[in-house]
Amino acid sequence: MSKIKKLRKSKPKFPRVGASRKRVKETWRKPKGMHGRVKKLLSYHKGASPDIGYASPKSIKGIHTSGLKIVEIKNISQLEKVNPKEEAIKIANVGKKKKIEIVEKALSMKIKIVNLRKPEEYLKENKKEVKK
Repeated sequence: MSKIKKLRKSKPKFPRVGASRKRVKETWRKPKGMHGRVKKLLSYHKGASPDIGYASPKSIKGIHTSGLKIVEIKNISQLEKVNPKEEAIKIANVGKKKKIEIVEKALSMKIKIVNLRKPEEYLKENKKEVKK
């Protein structure tokens, strides 16, 4: 776990131009003005902007901090192909009814679910709602 975190570079915040003056939200947008100093990359006006140099190494991409590769699951048949020792699952684009079925099967197969913190509690809370 700590190896992966160490290999990932710490990235600075990339505020949008004008965010410090509360004119716009802080989420990054590429500067597109004709005469913009930040767009022209003048050193004395350039804040941190997203560049390819901030990317994490290819060996780490798609790997969870636990060291498992993340696989996106959309139905139960995909769940049977997952190797629990090397892969973790992320449940995506699924309704509540199917999600409960996938979570139950994943728990029985002892597969880690990345986008649910406590799958047992999730099952208890949502089974009652689905029955109604």
